[in-house]
Amino acid sequence: MSHFADNATSVECPILENEEIARHTMRVRIEAPAMAGAVVPGQFFMLRNPASNDPLIGRAFALYDKAPD
Repeated sequence: MSHFADNATSVECPILENEEIARHTMRVRIEAPAMAGAVVPGQFFMLRNPASNDPLIGRAFALYDKAPD
């Protein structure tokens, strides 16, 4: 399955965990069941706070793993 920017979606989801696991390395866990079935490790997500304009463009995060269905 291919996903391209022209098929991008915007989803609001809660952050379950934001933990520093090494120096300058964070693990962020989100709850996004609607997306979990379609994503694969190696894809990137743009994350931002919807209640703020800072940052104007979301920060890129790579998907490392997902919880089993």
